[in-house]
Amino acid sequence: MRSSQFIARGTSGLVLSIACATAAAAEIHGYVTVGTDYVFRGISQSNGNPTWQAGLDYAHAGGFFAGLFAAGIDYPDVPGVAHPGHLELDAYAGFGRPAGRDFAWDVLLTRYWFPDSEADDDAYEELGFNLHYRDAARLGFTASDDARANGSTSWTAELELRQPIGEHLQVSGTLGHYALESDYWRDYWYWDAGFSAIFGPVTIDLRWFDTTAGAETVAGPHLTDGRLVASASVGF
Repeated sequence: MRSSQFIARGTSGLVLSIACATAAAAEIHGYVTVGTDYVFRGISQSNGNPTWQAGLDYAHAGGFFAGLFAAGIDYPDVPGVAHPGHLELDAYAGFGRPAGRDFAWDVLLTRYWFPDSEADDDAYEELGFNLHYRDAARLGFTASDDARANGSTSWTAELELRQPIGEHLQVSGTLGHYALESDYWRDYWYWDAGFSAIFGPVTIDLRWFDTTAGAETVAGPHLTDGRLVASASVGF
């Protein structure tokens, strides 16, 4: 899963985050996004090129939610390294509830799958926890024992903030830390900040992404340099 407004994982990582469903009945939502790049945790997943994402999310008033996410990906060819392919498919399921008037929490399990990867290990799982304050803030944590399908243990911590500006604009940003227990990869910080213009089901997003130097040990400088990403999403 990637984060909850119709802003995709390629805009803040283009991630559809589901806070907690409190409606009187179950709801199904979807979205399609096109963007100039697809960035996840500060690293380009599309080699700095335009790409697409799509998602479908189900949320029940009792607190259960689940969803699917798909994206076009692209990585440079590296001698001796299996190419992860050109398609990412994720599935997630979890449970969340309100906690008082202003807070909500959720726990979820996400499976990241790269079906046309050349690697023997083409998938990995993450366990996540999120604490939400209204629609203004999210504090999230994840843990995996097979980070990036590479056998490394990892955890992340993220703080996301959002603030409306008038009726149709919103400013938002995320600060995160990715910790990796690996002989080759170093821990790093990542962040983004940007504006979103929301007109009914359409969201236009302009966002800057960057990382600290440790990210280069994971994906090299080309995929981790600071970059400006524009995207357009249509939700339904």
